[in-house]
Amino acid sequence: MRILRALILGFLTGVLLFLAGFYFNPFSSESQLSPLAVSQSRLVEYSYSRNPRETLALTNNGHGHTATNPARVQELWEPAVEDTEAFVTILRDIAGKPAGIGIKISSWSAESELLSARLLKNSDWHLFVPDHGTAFVEQTENQWPYLRNVVIPGLVKREWQGTWYGSVTSGPNALRTAKVRGGSGHMQDLRSEAVEFFQVESYSAETGPTRSVGRLTLELDSGK
Repeated sequence: MRILRALILGFLTGVLLFLAGFYFNPFSSESQLSPLAVSQSRLVEYSYSRNPRETLALTNNGHGHTATNPARVQELWEPAVEDTEAFVTILRDIAGKPAGIGIKISSWSAESELLSARLLKNSDWHLFVPDHGTAFVEQTENQWPYLRNVVIPGLVKREWQGTWYGSVTSGPNALRTAKVRGGSGHMQDLRSEAVEFFQVESYSAETGPTRSVGRLTLELDSGK
């Protein structure tokens, strides 16, 4: 009996040490400085609310911690798209005025490596901005810093409040930037880069981010 207790205690201790090492992963890095901060190109920033209720429409498989909007919107429960989230939102300029419409589609990546602190999503932005035209943004996101600092504490406490700001863009470009391809208007021939940051002040285990803003910054004239 004493040996059995020792084995159980050793097993539980090992599990706790593994979870602690996983959560406080020394390989995890968080970026609060945009790779475009040193860019010589003209930049434009669009912000959007990450509160599901403030989107024009949001859908997913209905089993996560981000509520669909409106409540009766068709959920993505089919096997081919059950790991996908899609939403339509208003993009705002730096003055907070509506600048256009953004459609974002994202899904979990099979290339995630949790032991390396890489919880990856593949996402695409379709931007429709009357003053500039249309553009397509392809990016790889690392959601681990956001999950560790905001989502997990929010799920444990049922609600998280604080301040977290960080980049989620991790590729596909070498400098951890997203690819931008112009579609029409002034951005028709655009070949440049972009980064996306999350700014979070509160998170609910019931509905997801409640006070949170996403910020998407694009180069407008890199010529790449």
